[in-house]
Amino acid sequence: MKYLTSVLLFLLFINFTCNENSVSENEDNIEPIRSDLIIKSGDSFGMCVGYCIHEISINQTETKFTMKSRRDSLNYPEQTFNTQISAKQWNDLYNSIDLNEFKKLQDVYGCPDCADGGAEWIEIIDKDFTKKVYLEYGDSLAPVQNLLDQLRTLRKKFKDRFNEE
Repeated sequence: MKYLTSVLLFLLFINFTCNENSVSENEDNIEPIRSDLIIKSGDSFGMCVGYCIHEISINQTETKFTMKSRRDSLNYPEQTFNTQISAKQWNDLYNSIDLNEFKKLQDVYGCPDCADGGAEWIEIIDKDFTKKVYLEYGDSLAPVQNLLDQLRTLRKKFKDRFNEE
């Protein structure tokens, strides 16, 4: 009886261990949603010296961050950083977009970069449409606030990374 109990406990342990590994593997093997969508976002300041334009472009596999100068490309050459994006990150971004609501947005909100207050934009490029929405730097935009927050966080991470180098 002791032998049978030991074998059963061993088999339960093996089963539990295998199931734990398969859950972890499944999380690593998440498939990205919809490969044809591109999400872009950026900020810019008109009365600026240095890197005044920051743009991020994201597709299902890659994030590309670009910084540009408006006037002094000799001292501030264009800088581009590329990194892979996980399927989970992509899916989170994609799921934060309601394409029907995005299509209904106006093209401009407020007065972007008036009095050098800065401008921001979100652009979605899909196989069926392209739409770019401008707003004042740092403003809220309720229909896309979750997406806007995620994109701002990503841009900030790249800017911080550049400032560390």
